[in-house]
This record gives sequence, structure tokens and C-alpha cells, in this order.
Amino acid sequence: MRHSRTYASAAFGVVLALGQVGRGVASSSPFDGVWSVQIDCPTVGDVEGYSWRFQAEVSSGFLSGLYRSPTSSAVGHITGRIRADGGALLMMFGRTGLQQRAVGHDRPGTPFGYTVDAHFDASGGSGKRNEQRPCALVFNRA
Repeated sequence: MRHSRTYASAAFGVVLALGQVGRGVASSSPFDGVWSVQIDCPTVGDVEGYSWRFQAEVSSGFLSGLYRSPTSSAVGHITGRIRADGGALLMMFGRTGLQQRAVGHDRPGTPFGYTVDAHFDASGGSGKRNEQRPCALVFNRA
């Protein structure tokens, strides 16, 4: 659990740093606007799968979106810069929800974090989770 907190703290620091960079850039990007985000993580072994759907905003090429579960303590924040070529390394961090859906069956509210390799075009995008379990992300302009 200590490793999860350290990772989540480091992730938060990265996000703050990226946020400062994003605020310093006043130009728009072709990806600016509201996007729907869908994250699908299948069942792996005894860890149940889940799907999250929420909205994110891209401003000056910087994506930021927040998920809050209506039924558990799960919360997640996805952030990162989308490059001019549409490539992005995004960061998802937050707190776990139901224990049976958390890798390692961590208690609800345990910090987590992972990275996502993604690619965007004018109307959509896709990505994949890089650590711990396979998850697919789909992005669509809202």
C-alpha cells in the first residue's frame, strides 16, 4: 500500500507540473473541446472488470477529466498533453472503489495510478493502460 501512495503522490506532482506548463501555453490545439471518455477493464483472474464513462476537456492541448462513481468510493482523474501529431502519454490516478475490482484487492479508497498510451485524431481517439492489467480507452468528441 505504501508503494501505491508513493506512486499516487508522484503522479500528482507530475500532473501539477504539467498543469503549470499547460497554463503557460495560450494557443489552442486542434483537439480542444469536450470529449467523452470510456475506460473498459476486463476481468483478469479473480479481479472483476469494470467500465467507467465520463467527460474530459481539452484546453490548449491539455486533457483533464474526472470520474466519480455513483455507487462506490472510486474516483479517477485523467490528465496529459496531446501532442500536435495526436500522440499522448496520459496519467490516470485516483482511489479504488469496490475491493473485488481493485488489483491486489486493495481496500476501497486506496490510491492508484497508471499511465495510458493514447492517440487522437480530429473526432476520436483510443488508448491502452500500460501497467498492471489490460484496459482499453476510447475517446470521442462530445
